[in-house]
Amino acid sequence: MEFEKPSKDFDKYCINCWSGPRCCSTSLMYAFAQRSDTQVMDEPLYASYLKITGAARPYRDLVLSAQENDAHKVADQILGPRSKPVLYAKHISKHKVGMDQSLWQGAQHMILLREPYGVVQSFSKVVQPSLLELGYGSLLEIYSELRALGRPPIVILSDELVRHPEPMLRSLCAALELPWQPSMLHWAPGPKPYDGVWAPWWYANTHKSTGFDFGYRDVKEPLPDRLKPLLGECWPAYELLRRYALKPMAPDSIPRALSVSRGQSSARSLNPSTAESPTAAAAAAATSRVIVEDAATAAAA
Repeated sequence: MEFEKPSKDFDKYCINCWSGPRCCSTSLMYAFAQRSDTQVMDEPLYASYLKITGAARPYRDLVLSAQENDAHKVADQILGPRSKPVLYAKHISKHKVGMDQSLWQGAQHMILLREPYGVVQSFSKVVQPSLLELGYGSLLEIYSELRALGRPPIVILSDELVRHPEPMLRSLCAALELPWQPSMLHWAPGPKPYDGVWAPWWYANTHKSTGFDFGYRDVKEPLPDRLKPLLGECWPAYELLRRYALKPMAPDSIPRALSVSRGQSSARSLNPSTAESPTAAAAAAATSRVIVEDAATAAAA
């Protein structure tokens, strides 16, 4: 596939994924890292966030020394030259503090969203959670700001991604106008060279995984009473955003390999990782981005 040269004002292949913590965001970064056309960045705004807010972390000094501390310079790095046609930058939504408009206006954005119960339960095992730390308000702000700019972000549900990896990834690639690459479904276990320095504190389960394995999600446990009010505070933003989420690509619209007669061959049949054509991706994009049922319908179900 030949990628369009980014315009002076907008680079659609500079993909920025915003999520709260504990949302399978590292797994999605690993998936994009398996693509032959993509380089990845792991939370490049983390040091800037720590410097501005003074937030305490056991690895705070490591992050501040490992990353650029100025959000404006980080935005320049993200929008700057890269080694591959596509850049995928993983972000936590609260890290957006201190950013100027250049990244919002000049790049592609998406939101990865997980239902709050799982996030509250998982995050509380490492750090005391709060509405700010969990990022639902920040995600809603990001959606609103980008909508006002005329480029509402793609929204993908983390729980659907884990349950239906291939249909969800195909739908996402179509929405991003990227060719599908089956390599996104699997990766080698263990730490990765592009992991942030905080990986030993947060990525233990992901380092055991070789794909989107639902088994690595925390088993749902009763929340302590002290966390129940926080759970209630997170739900309204979640319900608003989930209205705009992509649905998994329908099974009957997913291309399947064709049998090839003896003596016949094709580049596609010989190389199962070969990407679909950009025409197919663009066509799928026209139908993949749908609005899921509204919150009232979901609540009544």
